[in-house]
Amino acid sequence: MDNGQVHNGELVRDAFAESPHQAVFLPPYSPFLNAAEWFFAQIKPRLSKEEYKDTESLFRAIRSSTSSVTAAHCVAWIREVNRNLHRAMNGEILGREHHYNMAEGDEDLAGQLLQDLENLQVLA
Repeated sequence: MDNGQVHNGELVRDAFAESPHQAVFLPPYSPFLNAAEWFFAQIKPRLSKEEYKDTESLFRAIRSSTSSVTAAHCVAWIREVNRNLHRAMNGEILGREHHYNMAEGDEDLAGQLLQDLENLQVLA
């Protein structure tokens, strides 16, 4: 998870305390290790073009914007996070220039993602 304030609250801590899972936080200022950042980068420009008169119009715009996100986008973003994690673990300094620009129609990334994940070292 990123270090957003909402992720560090009592509700989240309690949820993890009651589950078999462990919270692992990303280093500060590392959006290239967070696939959600790519998601928000795709929908944010669409949402910032308008002023919303009420909550319902904002929700409609969010639903419309998120419908542009495909499974291939998600797979590519996760693959890129995995690639950046490997690079960071090898001591490379990463920054904003490492964001992935998926080519239109690049739908066959799931196999490569699975292969990348199999090779990923688990951080303890």
